Amino acid sequence: MEDSSSGDESPTFADWFTSLSGRSIYAKIPVTYFEDDFNLFEAHALPNFENLLEIVLEDDPPDDEMVEEPSAREALITFYEVVHQRYITSRAGLHEMFVRGEFGRCPRTLCHGEFVLPYGASTNPGQATYKLYCPHCQDVYFPPSRRHAKLDGVGFGPTFSHLLIMHYREKFPAFPPQGGRWDTFVPKVFGFRIHHSSSMACGRGQLRSRPNGYR
Repeated sequence: MEDSSSGDESPTFADWFTSLSGRSIYAKIPVTYFEDDFNLFEAHALPNFENLLEIVLEDDPPDDEMVEEPSAREALITFYEVVHQRYITSRAGLHEMFVRGEFGRCPRTLCHGEFVLPYGASTNPGQATYKLYCPHCQDVYFPPSRRHAKLDGVGFGPTFSHLLIMHYREKFPAFPPQGGRWDTFVPKVFGFRIHHSSSMACGRGQLRSRPNGYR
């Protein structure tokens, strides 16, 4: 006999948010999480905080009329993203994101398809776009999907990816791997390795030391 209670749950604000283009990668924050003011510490700094929270806590998700104005829609999105950054560093949030699983693979050939994790360089809205962090080479990359390219990185922040690795250490590569070095591409000319003092060889190290290139 089928359970008559299954499938009867009303859609939530989190359901509305994660249905938006490119935002299925976000966790669904339980309504109860928004009810604890401690979890909303960063969100208090947002304009119209009280009004935004009231909308989030309503029984039904926003309707078309409520988000007709682009500014209202963006304010609700930013509110969720700011709270999301804190939620995914909680035990429940870490577990949900870990179970959610694949966010893509590292584009670096010598990482051999290592899974990447969501990353944002700033804890403040509008400062940095969504990026992907590779636990193997420990570099940050632009997402390959155009749907994700313009997402605000504040939804994930700079802490989540590293905290997830610490929490599920056995699921990620050792730092560094056995042997003490990552696989590194070796440029050659006519079969001969280019000396490390050459401008071409030195350039690789300079690129890794320029964080501005990954904003």
